[in-house]
Amino acid sequence: MNLRHWIATHGRGRALWGASLGMLLVSGLALFALYAMFRSGGESLDLQALLARISPQVLLLTSLTYALAMLLSVIGWGWMMGSLGGVWSWGEHAKIYCITTFTRRLPGAIWYMLGRVVLYERIGVKKGLTLLVGGLELGILIASGMLLALVTWPFLMRQTQSPLWFVAGLIGCAALLNPPVLRALIRRISRQHAAANISYRLLLGWLLLYTVIWCGNGIILYLLADAVHPLGGGELPAVLGIAAATGVIAFVFSFVPFGLGVQELTISVLLSPLIGGPEAVVVALLIRGILTLNEFGWALLGTVFGLGSLLRPRTLDREQALSDAVIPKEVAPISLVPPEK
Repeated sequence: MNLRHWIATHGRGRALWGASLGMLLVSGLALFALYAMFRSGGESLDLQALLARISPQVLLLTSLTYALAMLLSVIGWGWMMGSLGGVWSWGEHAKIYCITTFTRRLPGAIWYMLGRVVLYERIGVKKGLTLLVGGLELGILIASGMLLALVTWPFLMRQTQSPLWFVAGLIGCAALLNPPVLRALIRRISRQHAAANISYRLLLGWLLLYTVIWCGNGIILYLLADAVHPLGGGELPAVLGIAAATGVIAFVFSFVPFGLGVQELTISVLLSPLIGGPEAVVVALLIRGILTLNEFGWALLGTVFGLGSLLRPRTLDREQALSDAVIPKEVAPISLVPPEK
């Protein structure tokens, strides 16, 4: 069956069901967030006083932490592109990653990947490789976030967790990130031969790197929460787990229509036992604003210094052009001789 015909006949119904499911889930989360906020009697909220606690030093620290997380993200993406496709152009990786980062905030998970596909095609990278690495990055992000949330969950729940849950989580991550399974799956959905380069060593390295990136997001959340409502150092693991868990939920809901706001709602729900309901809502909105400003800043930086070179028509230099040129062979003169009788 033609793909376009299938989308035309089935897409509308699936989109309607997806939108309804997204609205239902977001509404449930919103009601639960309101309940968590006001179950203690609905304490008053002095928004101006809370915002006054956010000092310029806190904003500077959050921006520096985000810059470090961005640098590690570019390293992770470039590491995957180089390992699977031999594309080690770090300057191009940095430009494209920064330009497309801001598009993650658009509804749906397709836009930032579509932008990467288009920009990488400008430098001669096939779209199949970009899509393959994008899917692998998404899997690594979800697995590393789940792992960090699982490790820090006892600190959030204030109780000892059975080690069986940790072992089960490790087994689940190992099953998802198993090289033979990944290679078989990629062969079924793609013709890319780069999957043969996936190994346990690479997967473990990527998993550890993206776990550190999740920790960076958690540190940003902790800095804001501590500014609004002073926390002790013992609360840091719990906040790291909250950042990882809400980030994974946001990635999952990015494929669902009306998934906007899910991360803010889950941060409000999970953070309210630590700092209170109204303060948790303020922190959730603050981190969304700060992350958006940083993403816009890096996207603007990448656009100003990188988009022009990416869109410029690519021409071969003189030596490469001469080496790749096909020199025509001399053609021997043809003489017409009448056949002998």
